[in-house]
Amino acid sequence: MPDYAPVAYLVTHRQLDDLAPAFVKALDAHLGKRHHREAYDPGQLTGRYASADSVDTTLVWMRDYQLLYSRAADGRLRKHRYLSVNANRSLYRPDGDGETLSLVHENGNLVVAGQWVFVGQRFIEENDGRLADEVDLKGRNYVARTEAQTRARLAEALEIPPANVQVFEPLPGEGTGHVDLFLLPLDDHTVLVPRIEESALKGIKELHALALAHDARAHLDATADQVQRLGLKVVRVPMLPPQLWTAVDAEDGSDAPKDAVYYSP
Repeated sequence: MPDYAPVAYLVTHRQLDDLAPAFVKALDAHLGKRHHREAYDPGQLTGRYASADSVDTTLVWMRDYQLLYSRAADGRLRKHRYLSVNANRSLYRPDGDGETLSLVHENGNLVVAGQWVFVGQRFIEENDGRLADEVDLKGRNYVARTEAQTRARLAEALEIPPANVQVFEPLPGEGTGHVDLFLLPLDDHTVLVPRIEESALKGIKELHALALAHDARAHLDATADQVQRLGLKVVRVPMLPPQLWTAVDAEDGSDAPKDAVYYSP
């Protein structure tokens, strides 16, 4: 089911109340009872997400661990749960158990346009066996799969041909690898892909930043071509080139590695 499908209500996590109170207040005013607050927080942090204060701040990103919904051939709504290296996400059950995919996934890395399902290369990589030693995947049926096997497993769950699962490379230097940063289906036949225009590159002085901007521009153009070859209409809109920012937790800003920051529409 694509993001442009009609939905009954909008859900935000309680943590958003502290991060963006004005935004939450605006949602309440606009949606009323159709805005639901989720207080889910099992407080059982392990592995890489363990912290001294036992607060899992990643739970605010609800899109990344919400259930994956599909419509079966007989019209039934099907619910699919998937795995995460964060146990709190793997165990999230807002609406019953659902069906378990046994695939590591973040839902920001999947978008739907009609019959097509777009995922990022990260989805393939995280299911190739490299996460077998992760504490929170032990005993959760995580197995190593080839790209063809991973695509086939997802396609089987969603009742579509494996060829309809299309894999896209991530934006250059971008940390999440998610496809929802550069692919936005508007309807069953139309997908928005940003464009970095030549004029936007003229003010970039730093060589590394300029090279990154050119790589990002080429990536977006190649993505648009890949989508168009599927027979879909592609809409291009301008986007700022990526910027290189020093990581916020770096002690020495002068020598610290920099992250690519994208302002995607």
